[in-house]
Amino acid sequence: MLELLAANTTHGLVAMCWLLLVRRLAGPMPPSSWMRLLELGVALPVLATLLQAIDALTPPVGMLVLRIEQWSATMITSSATVWVPALTLLVGTTLLFVAQELVPRLIDMRYRTSAGQKGTPRLQASLDRVKAAYAACGAAAGNRRQLAHVARTRVRVIDSERRQAELSGSSAPLVSVSRGLADALDDEALDAVIAHELAHLVVGGRARLWTLWSLRLLQASSPAALVTFRSLIEAREAACDALAARVTQKPLALAAALLEAHRLAVGREGESRLARAQRRVLRRAELA
Repeated sequence: MLELLAANTTHGLVAMCWLLLVRRLAGPMPPSSWMRLLELGVALPVLATLLQAIDALTPPVGMLVLRIEQWSATMITSSATVWVPALTLLVGTTLLFVAQELVPRLIDMRYRTSAGQKGTPRLQASLDRVKAAYAACGAAAGNRRQLAHVARTRVRVIDSERRQAELSGSSAPLVSVSRGLADALDDEALDAVIAHELAHLVVGGRARLWTLWSLRLLQASSPAALVTFRSLIEAREAACDALAARVTQKPLALAAALLEAHRLAVGREGESRLARAQRRVLRRAELA
């Protein structure tokens, strides 16, 4: 078991290094393309470890750089000054996974089931407009199966002051928007938020995300999986933003919705962080 754990960690580090190299050489790429590469970075270490466990991963003789099992064995048989810090890192990464990803998911599941829910004519009208925009966009938004999921989507408002919107369900998708967020946005910004949530169906859907999260769960102790999966979530959100902006043809409305949701969710300290982040983005744009 310890050998497989070390092997998975090493596979993950190699995959992450390859991803960074590809990103460096390829330069700027669409968020959807970077997202697919990161999905491979999450899945391949698990597959490689499984093949190694059944003795199916045997690189050609002489290609020692691919003999990751030798790297793992060296780490395990090293002195305590090597494997004790490595083991401490793996345990710390596991605890970070529990605190950062597992516990928040459990809290969100409890929140969704306990919060009062009801529909509103304004949300339904916004959903109808966004569905029409996706239908008009057609093949540019996704294939027929994905667009069929979009057409079946329902919407509800959660009676809460929390500023959030999320998509749940796969066969019967449901967009949930908190009352606090819906009341803070105008119609265009609300359309953009719903378009972003529907974009999750097009770029991968809930089933795909849960599959990737399950693969991440199998690598809870891997620092590389931690970095790769968080990068994947960011790339997925960026891909949904790009698609929502293309479908609604109102990117400024989406940007306004994101800024308003963040502004309402933070205090004075958060406002200063947002201002610093805005300056950094503008500076990067100027350099680019």
